[in-house]
Amino acid sequence: MLNNKLELPRSQKSDRGENVLYIKFFGAWKVYKNGSEFNDFTSRKALKILFYILLSDRSKVSVEELLRTFWPGYTYEYSRKNLNAHLYYIRRDLEIPYDYLKNERDYVSINLSYFPSDYSEFMKAIDNADEKKLQSYTQVSYLMVWKMIG
Repeated sequence: MLNNKLELPRSQKSDRGENVLYIKFFGAWKVYKNGSEFNDFTSRKALKILFYILLSDRSKVSVEELLRTFWPGYTYEYSRKNLNAHLYYIRRDLEIPYDYLKNERDYVSINLSYFPSDYSEFMKAIDNADEKKLQSYTQVSYLMVWKMIG
């Protein structure tokens, strides 16, 4: 039997009994809540919306962008009502305080630091990497692609 527990780094553990989330994007996408894999979502679409917002790596995503992406061809009123409901599902299912995922008039704002992920760790590592290391990774990547297609 597989263990669905994730050992969080010390910096991502809460000493105050707060809800602790961790999102795994590399490999199979998973959500961990307080160290355990969480699968009890009201809506799969709500989870996709959360992933979309997190992968945008922006603290604000326009409502218009989300409506076009998730409800193309539907009326504004219908789409907006559905977006509001799905954001509520995310907050309720993951026990996220409203201040960390807000539905504002024209934007959905998110506190990215409340949603640590392997993707955000990877992007920070890239930002902190020196140029020589990045160049060597890029060269290795090109060689791997060339071998695959050549």
